Amino acid sequence: MSIFGSNVLFSAVQGQVLLNGQPVAGAEVERRYRWAWNKSEGKEVARTDTRGGFAFGAISQSKGMSGFVPHEPVVFQEIVIRHAGKEYFAWQYTKHNYDENGELHGRPMHMICELSRAPVDNGEYFGLCETR
Repeated sequence: MSIFGSNVLFSAVQGQVLLNGQPVAGAEVERRYRWAWNKSEGKEVARTDTRGGFAFGAISQSKGMSGFVPHEPVVFQEIVIRHAGKEYFAWQYTKHNYDENGELHGRPMHMICELSRAPVDNGEYFGLCETR
């Protein structure tokens, strides 16, 4: 592990929001994180396009002292979708590494978020989105 560079706190995400199989345009998608190392947190919001699509770039922070001091990486991640006055838990995950695409063991984060689906705990993450 390099002591210089950046820690990826939340990898890039691409997704599509559907309701009963149909694209949802104009839904608000909010991505939040909290890094336990220095208690930093952040959020960003996107709106779905006419095909229900949304995207976020990777969130990284300089390693700083975290590159020198041994510790367990802990980053709390969440994606919430708001549509028609309702809030949906799309993704909840605790990331224990600083790798790009470390959430899905190296696979890019491509999500299909069907709002009519109940959130589930699949053993890795909780939410209504399925990863592809």
